[in-house]
Amino acid sequence: MKLSLNWQVGLGQLYYQGGRGVAVDYELAFHYFSLAAAGGNSNAEAYLGRIYADGAGSIEKNYDTAFKWLSRSAEQVSMTPWHLFSMNAKLCKSLEEVRAWRTESRLSFENRQRLWG
Repeated sequence: MKLSLNWQVGLGQLYYQGGRGVAVDYELAFHYFSLAAAGGNSNAEAYLGRIYADGAGSIEKNYDTAFKWLSRSAEQVSMTPWHLFSMNAKLCKSLEEVRAWRTESRLSFENRQRLWG
């Protein structure tokens, strides 16, 4: 049986957070988020970014991979530059990188605003 992307994200969230009689299982959460992200689900991509940013279970921290997933997620949704900046600032390696990313986010947002009216 093939689960819809929303169901995959829902199962990922359930295993990521635990509850409703289900124990936290980061590996299963990662599995379901990966399936949904492969289908282009921005929520799943954001969760993968968070897992890689924090490290969870057997998944080691990897800021480059976290940044990749968070950026993919952000590209699909309409976020303000501040949301993008605050979501990704902790992944940047230096203050200069933070400044550059903040500027890039602001410019990207302004360009989208012009295109979308």
